[in-house]
Amino acid sequence: MTCVQYRLVNDFTDSVYLAPRCVDKLFVGLLMLVLYHSIGRIATPANVTNISALLFMWATLPGFTAVTYVSSICSERALLRRETRDGLYSVGHYLTFKFVEEAALSLATSLMLSIIVFLGTGLRGNFLLFWLVYWITSCTGIGKVWRYVCNVEVLKLRYNP
Repeated sequence: MTCVQYRLVNDFTDSVYLAPRCVDKLFVGLLMLVLYHSIGRIATPANVTNISALLFMWATLPGFTAVTYVSSICSERALLRRETRDGLYSVGHYLTFKFVEEAALSLATSLMLSIIVFLGTGLRGNFLLFWLVYWITSCTGIGKVWRYVCNVEVLKLRYNP
């Protein structure tokens, strides 16, 4: 509850925290709109390759955009160690909170991005499935980045003084 009360509210109102998590989604959305504008409205066999490329990008890009979380993980490592030593919470509690925090923010940003891309490209079909694929892939990427960065001590030497 302490993390939610102090950190969540502070993080969600901090532009330095929000910028790397939102700006990349905006650029991805604009890139996909430029490349595939109204592609779903053209129902020809020759267009299947273009729609497949759009869906491939849609399914793979969240894993790559999860890299933006590395710097925040590394910058919070010293704070995490100090607060766990002081007995404020356990490492498991902190990691669970951070994942829920990132997943909640990703829920909003991925929904916004999905609406822009789905409507802008003129795709037909199930919007809920389109959005869930992006959100779940994004959460999986975030979880994998957290897992790997928490285990790599080299980043501690590089990013922390």
